[in-house]
Amino acid sequence: MGTTLSADLDYVRIKNRGEANFYNYYDSLTTDNPILQDFLYTETPNGFNIYSAKIDFTRAFSKSRKLELGAKASQVASDNDSRFYFNNSEVPVLDQRRTNHFVYDENIFAAYINWSSKVGDKFSVQAGLRAEQTISEGESKTTGQVTKRNYLDLFPSLFVKQSVSEDYEINYSYSRRIQRPNYGFLNPFLSYRDPYTYWQGNPYLRPQYTHAFGIVQTYKKNYSLNLSYQLNQDVIAELPAIDPESATTIYTIGNVDDSQNLSLTAVVPVKIMKNWDTNNTLIVSYNEYSTMVDQQLIVNDQVFYMLQSNHNIILPLDLKMEVNGVYQGPGVYALYKVDPRWWVNVGLKKSFLDVSLNANDIFKSQRLIIAANVGEGNVNDFNQYFRNRNVGLTLRYNFSKGEKFDPKRRNNSLEELNRAGN
Repeated sequence: MGTTLSADLDYVRIKNRGEANFYNYYDSLTTDNPILQDFLYTETPNGFNIYSAKIDFTRAFSKSRKLELGAKASQVASDNDSRFYFNNSEVPVLDQRRTNHFVYDENIFAAYINWSSKVGDKFSVQAGLRAEQTISEGESKTTGQVTKRNYLDLFPSLFVKQSVSEDYEINYSYSRRIQRPNYGFLNPFLSYRDPYTYWQGNPYLRPQYTHAFGIVQTYKKNYSLNLSYQLNQDVIAELPAIDPESATTIYTIGNVDDSQNLSLTAVVPVKIMKNWDTNNTLIVSYNEYSTMVDQQLIVNDQVFYMLQSNHNIILPLDLKMEVNGVYQGPGVYALYKVDPRWWVNVGLKKSFLDVSLNANDIFKSQRLIIAANVGEGNVNDFNQYFRNRNVGLTLRYNFSKGEKFDPKRRNNSLEELNRAGN
């Protein structure tokens, strides 16, 4: 009768072993000072134990009415032991100032209820409520600092679909969401990057909350126009600060006061030729961030636009070519201003053999150039390329001849696993 009960148990063990050598050379602008050098060595073992259990119940009362209930409990225990050594002699000497041992434990208990039903001939509604209780404790074994958190949050959601005609429908939505910080962001100790750059976590970092509103109009299931508004509170962002006496920059993770985003997204498929289809997306949005820096309100805003065009071309010899081009205009994030950038990806697929050849960022243009100039003398400029240019070859063969298995039927994605990186 459409009633289901399912349960999932997950256990993930992550164990990382890392080490690095730093070779620093100093030279003077004057000729009477010799060249100096400072060699450093680091060991950064860390690991995570993630336990998760959930149960979901679905009861269908009719073809158009359904009740969903569920509960989940998760536990995360992380251990980060970072050791720093002076390596200027035969025997490395431990540097207590840049050595850090941090452990973090977190428990989350959640429950949800969803109700979906058709209302008349034109409308269908889905309403839900999720409650989450978070209990956490972070301890720096190096400094003895202990930070405990215990908070309860409610996350309502509402989705309404209006079928105006056979070819035209409108979807209205509202939801409240949470984004918790990565576990490494909560470590309060200074982390060495280079002689003039450090990174520091924040044990008092709060989760980021979002109120999301949306109206999506769809015509003939292919053409869509999406108007959305997001109000983000306690935005998690990287904040730079300069110590003028030592000429050292410390990057820390903090909560920006708030941000808001108003965007319009249009999706338009266009058929150029019989064997050439395109799908084009245009996004125009207004982004605004505001935060207090040195008792001064700083507002960083920008009208952002992006154009993406995907092309699918059928070639002779049963070949299919895919071309993806993206252009992004200037943008902002927290205190940073982001320069425009663009990139092109190309793929070639042989359907009969299920062989794919993909080349990403073929012009090596997906470079990130950002800047944050905060106050007098606090200038931060970055010009980075994250190795987006690559070539990949994929060969697939299906050995199964039995009943088709749908891997999308189950969704066991762990939000806790995504937070394990820094």
